[in-house]
Amino acid sequence: MNKLKVGIMALMIFPAAVLAADDAVIAEIRRSYAETAAAIALARKGEGGGLYCNEVLSNSHGGSWRAVGSYSRKAGLWFSEQPEFAAAAGREAKSTLVKVEVRETAAAVTRYREFFFMNGGLAFYFRAAGPGDGASGEERIYFRDGKPLLRLLGKEASPEAQDAVAILREAAYWQRLFLLSFDDALPAPAAAHSVDSWLAACQEKDPSAQGMNQCLGQAYEKWDAELNRAYRELGGRLDEGLRPALREAQRAWVAFRDGELAWLAKFYGGLDGSMYRNMLAADRVELVRRRVLELISFLDVLEQE
Repeated sequence: MNKLKVGIMALMIFPAAVLAADDAVIAEIRRSYAETAAAIALARKGEGGGLYCNEVLSNSHGGSWRAVGSYSRKAGLWFSEQPEFAAAAGREAKSTLVKVEVRETAAAVTRYREFFFMNGGLAFYFRAAGPGDGASGEERIYFRDGKPLLRLLGKEASPEAQDAVAILREAAYWQRLFLLSFDDALPAPAAAHSVDSWLAACQEKDPSAQGMNQCLGQAYEKWDAELNRAYRELGGRLDEGLRPALREAQRAWVAFRDGELAWLAKFYGGLDGSMYRNMLAADRVELVRRRVLELISFLDVLEQE
C-alpha cells in the first residue's frame, strides 16, 4: 500500500455482519496475535520467544507538560529481527515490526493502545482508556489492506463511524520511528510527484473529512491533466511505429478506468455512511495516479537511452 492510501483510505467500519471470507481473515489475525502475545510473554521472562523490544520514553524525568501537567509515555516496539536483514533478503524492512504497545498518562487519565502488524500492514488495533477519559472503555478494530474490517466496543460489534485515518497515521508513525532506530533500515526516499506534494499540503491545511474530500476532488483533476500531459509527451518521443500500440493501450486503459470508476461508485454508494465518500475519492485518485506514474516510468526509460 502506498503513502496516499496510508494517509487517507479507511474511514468507516462495515455496519453489517462480517462475511464468511472476513471471518477467515479475522480468525487468522487472532491466531497470529495470540502467537505473538505468547512470544512476548516468553521474551519478558528472558526465555527467548524469538522477539525483541525497543522502548521509547517520552518525558521520562516527569517534567511538567505544557497544557497537561504530569505526562509520560512509554512505547514498546516488538520486532522479529533487525529490519536491515529483512531488506537484504528482499522483504520490506518494516515487516519485522510486529507489535507496538503504548502506555500514556496525562494528568489523571491513563490510556493504553496496541498496534499489531502482519506483513508490514496494520492488522489489529486495541485501545483501553481509564476513568476520566472522554472515550473510556475498550475498542478493537480489525484491518485488511488498510481498511477497517470490524470494530468492537467491549465485546459487541458496533456500526458507529470511526475515524481510522488517525489510527493508520499513528501506526505509520511507529513503523517509521522503528526503522529510524536502526542503521541503514530506511530506504532512500523517492522524489515526490508535484501532485502528491500538493495533496499533502492541502490535507494538512484542512484535515477534516470534508476538507480531505475537497482536496481529493481537486487532486483527481490535477492527475487527469498530468495523465494527458504524460501521454502526449510519451507519444511524441516514440518512434512512429510504436505510437499506434500506445494509442491502443491507452484506449484499453481508459475503458478499464471508466468501468472501474463505475464499479467504485456503485460499491461505495451502496454503503451507509457519509465517510465512504472519502474512500471513493481516494480510490479515484489512486486509479489515475498509478497510470500517470506508469507513463512517466516509460519516459524515464527513454531518458536513459
